[in-house]
Amino acid sequence: MKRKHFILIAMVLAVSLLLVPQVSIAAVDQNTEDIDIAQQVAQARVDKISGLTHPQWDGAKAVDPEPYCDLKGRVICYMFAIEKDSKALGHVIVGSKLYNNSFFGPVKGIV
Repeated sequence: MKRKHFILIAMVLAVSLLLVPQVSIAAVDQNTEDIDIAQQVAQARVDKISGLTHPQWDGAKAVDPEPYCDLKGRVICYMFAIEKDSKALGHVIVGSKLYNNSFFGPVKGIV
C-alpha cells in the first residue's frame, strides 16, 4: 500500500515538473509578442510625430521597453526611450495588450 502511494506521488511530481517549463515558456512568448507589437506602435508614432511636434526626433528609434504593472502584476504599459545617434531624446508610453497597444504619447517633462 505504501509503495502504491509513493509511486502515485512520484508520478504526480514528475508530471507537474514537466508542465511548469511549458507554462513559463508560453508566458514568455506572449510577453515577447506584446513587447514587439508595442514597439511597432511606438516606432510608427515616433515616425509620424517627428515632423509635426518633435522635429528633433526625425530618424529616432523607440528602444529599451520598460514594463509597468498594475497591482495584480499584469503589464499595463511600456515606456520606450527615444534615441537618435545613441542620445536619449525623450520617452513615449504604449499600452499593453490589455489596452490594445494604444499610444499614450510622449512623456511631458522628459522631452
